Amino acid sequence: MIVQNIIYRAYPKWSFERIDNICKWLQELFAVVLYVSVFNGMYRYVRYNDNDAIIRSSMSIGYYCTIDIWFSRFELIVHHMFCIWLESLYHTIPQHHEDIFLISFVMVSTETSTFFLTVRNILLSNDLQWIRQYSWYPFVLDGTQVFILATFFYSRIYAYTRYIVLNHAFLQFYQNNAWKIYCIVYGLYCMNLYWFSLMSCKVYTRLSSKKYIK
Repeated sequence: MIVQNIIYRAYPKWSFERIDNICKWLQELFAVVLYVSVFNGMYRYVRYNDNDAIIRSSMSIGYYCTIDIWFSRFELIVHHMFCIWLESLYHTIPQHHEDIFLISFVMVSTETSTFFLTVRNILLSNDLQWIRQYSWYPFVLDGTQVFILATFFYSRIYAYTRYIVLNHAFLQFYQNNAWKIYCIVYGLYCMNLYWFSLMSCKVYTRLSSKKYIK
């Protein structure tokens, strides 16, 4: 939360909550730009079998992380640093095109869970409290939580494990940069497992309290 603290020191009359709220909306705006790039890449890949569109979309994730890192809390700063490091590494050292596409495809797929996370953040925003009066609000919020968990598991746990962690051919290809690759791959993997465990507990608690789960 580097930007928030800088603004707070420059404008001490503003409450930190107000500054943080403004910055959160900026972050969601940056995320929407990222989603446009990602969904465009997915569309071109499905419609025209354009592998390079996926690679270009994954590069936009690196750009997004470079901006968002200045607004984020500590654990997200670490996550973004890993992502930026990964992007810079596999675009600057010798590699096979198939490996670039594979990593890019997995990275792009992870943004599906981030999309639903943005939807949840908007639903929970204090600026939009008026929508909480509608009967559909709890159902939509709970459904969004489930979508976050499901897409997070598929893209950041299953796909990441299958196509990156267990991809020994890819890992061995970069043996000259082994320590960098393993640090990035397993660093992100551990963070994903940690976040998934937290989200699973929260979603289970919420759904069981609503008696969706008996």
